[in-house]
Amino acid sequence: MELAVAQFWSSGIGSHETTHFDFEIAFHGIDIIRETVMLDGSEASGRIEAKSLLGSEKLVPSASLTKIKTSYRPVDSNLSVLTPNRDKLPSGKQIIGLTLTYKFKLDEGAEIKPRVPLLNDRIYDTKFESQFYTISDSNKRIYAFGDAYPKYVKIPKGEYTLQFYTRHENVQLLEKMKQLVLFLERKLDKKEHIHLSFFSQPDGHFIGNGTFKSSVLVPGGAEAFYVGAPSREKLPKSSSIGSVLLGSISYGTVSFGSSKDEQKNRQSPVSYQISYLIPPVKVDEDKGKEIPICTKSITERLKDEVYKILFDA
Repeated sequence: MELAVAQFWSSGIGSHETTHFDFEIAFHGIDIIRETVMLDGSEASGRIEAKSLLGSEKLVPSASLTKIKTSYRPVDSNLSVLTPNRDKLPSGKQIIGLTLTYKFKLDEGAEIKPRVPLLNDRIYDTKFESQFYTISDSNKRIYAFGDAYPKYVKIPKGEYTLQFYTRHENVQLLEKMKQLVLFLERKLDKKEHIHLSFFSQPDGHFIGNGTFKSSVLVPGGAEAFYVGAPSREKLPKSSSIGSVLLGSISYGTVSFGSSKDEQKNRQSPVSYQISYLIPPVKVDEDKGKEIPICTKSITERLKDEVYKILFDA
């Protein structure tokens, strides 16, 4: 770390003179044992342990889920031998292209970003020669395109087709990729953001007591607390089983010098990832009931009906 100290631009002629000053640098922070938190979709809470290594720290956890990630499989795949004159290696091996087609639908406009974890964010250390994708609507209008570093793009509601393209000289490897999983990350509207609650006990979320707001960590001391899963009512309406809600979690606050900022105690800019796996929906009790099966013959059932009519009369 490098620290540079200089006179302010308005010092004028005084900036050429020797200046003496004293300053002090103080380091602080909260160490988290479990940086990435994943809630598995059950009623169980996620345990988090925090400790302070240097001095007393105020622990003020805050977490919110702001994105949803949905997985897709290709609806179509196509292998094609590329042009021999241009797409042929010096060793004589022919390069083959693979085009994967995905379909998805947006009930309303949103900012989305496609991701292929196997290939994204890799160029020089990947065995595949290229990656490229396009997003088009039912009229084949292109709304977005990208490469190894996908970006968010805002598109209106509708049905869309995403085509992903990559190349390799080994056809067997491309065959394995015909069912390549694509993740579609979508930013939630602010009204859909889910703010999570914290508890001092592992069963606090389920029982409904023991809410954890804040605490003071002493140097060298550790404290455990728990983050609860969101209720079913808070989940986005368009969410499906197996989708993952993504967000951030922070544990402290920081001020920026002025008394006004110190009073507000701004949230710490340091945050970690938190995710929640969306579980299956509630089973309809009526659907779960078994239909009674009659073991009597037709003759026996007719006799029963006749007896009922006679006795009722």
